[in-house]
Amino acid sequence: MRKKPVTLISGYLGAGKTTLLNYLLNQAQETRLAVVVNDLGAVNVDARLLRGKSRQDFQNPVLELTNGCICCDLKEDFIQDIRTLAMDDSVDAIVVEASGVSSPMSIADGFEEEGEEFPAYLDSVVAVADGNRIASEFLEELEQYQTSYETEEEDVINLVMEQIEFSNIILLNKCDLLTSKELEQVESIIKILSPEAELIKTTNSEVPLHKIFNRRLYDYDRLHGACALNKALADGEHDHDYGIKSFVYEREEGFEEARFYDWIENHYPREIIRAKGYIRFFDRPEETILFEQAGNSVAITPVPSVEDSEQGSQIVFIGKQLEEEKLKESLNACIRQ
Repeated sequence: MRKKPVTLISGYLGAGKTTLLNYLLNQAQETRLAVVVNDLGAVNVDARLLRGKSRQDFQNPVLELTNGCICCDLKEDFIQDIRTLAMDDSVDAIVVEASGVSSPMSIADGFEEEGEEFPAYLDSVVAVADGNRIASEFLEELEQYQTSYETEEEDVINLVMEQIEFSNIILLNKCDLLTSKELEQVESIIKILSPEAELIKTTNSEVPLHKIFNRRLYDYDRLHGACALNKALADGEHDHDYGIKSFVYEREEGFEEARFYDWIENHYPREIIRAKGYIRFFDRPEETILFEQAGNSVAITPVPSVEDSEQGSQIVFIGKQLEEEKLKESLNACIRQ
């Protein structure tokens, strides 16, 4: 049996994912698409919208997964639904709208775990990015630089960046709401963070079907290694366009927690655009801490044990005109002596 292609659409709440799905369904006259919609709420509003606007000549099957996320607690149900749809002869292809707070990398992991015998394959990972929101909540924060740290489970701008970084195609949506200068700035940031992704500028999520379907762009290893953060981890110091530079800070000794938080609050370099990595605190050596920063949003979150758990801190920094030695010195000053 022919394996069925799956197009995964990610993007934060309000970015335009459902608008994109409606547009694709109305344009895909010759392709019989099945749709999987994930929503965290008990009532899946997106699925109802799709049912109401689908073409009448072919009833697109719409499966709803609610009260959870397909990247974690609903992963098994999601994979089983994909298996069922892939074995349906009336379905040509499957399109998945992930919830706004889903991690596309974790969803892709589910496909990887199924192996070669699975009747479906990921064709491409599409991120719908709200250009207006990025301009107002990311670029503006870089200019104003009022850094604060968060400890909530979900941190919006870091999640938006992750969705952009792990994608084959990025639809930069709501371009009509941006000035030409803002559009240029947003494009440059996206190209830095995800240099190998195909960037398509859209209004109302309107995009030619051939740009989305049957692309065969997905490759887990290549996609995982393509984003600027992972490139820096693999290659060390690296120069990008637009005067952007990245490097990896590594240290075996643990940070003094109070000093580290003071550094974030009072001394965090405004030149840093994006940072991500694992850190260790001296007083909690057994605990792994995920450190993420995008714009002025910083998240510090305890996570389950990771590989190389005996190692110390490792953080990737990406920024404009970074003073690497000065940054290293300021971080070293946070180490417990």
